[in-house]
Amino acid sequence: MTVHGMLRMGSALAACALLAAALPGLAAGSKKTEAELKALNQKIDLMTQRVSRDAVERERQSAALRAAEISLGQARGELARLSQE
Repeated sequence: MTVHGMLRMGSALAACALLAAALPGLAAGSKKTEAELKALNQKIDLMTQRVSRDAVERERQSAALRAAEISLGQARGELARLSQE
């Protein structure tokens, strides 16, 4: 084997060693990324539930307001009718 061939082989072995050393770190980074993604998805789910719950509450309050406005209008009409008597 020539010196050039030995250097190429040494470089290849060094690259393999670096890659082998980096793999556990990449796997740990992947697990960390998965955990972060899971946590983010949970936050998104919670926010979606809150928005949905708030929308339901807003609709309930809107219906109550409409009913109160109708009742107030009827009471004003009755008051106006009684004032004219």
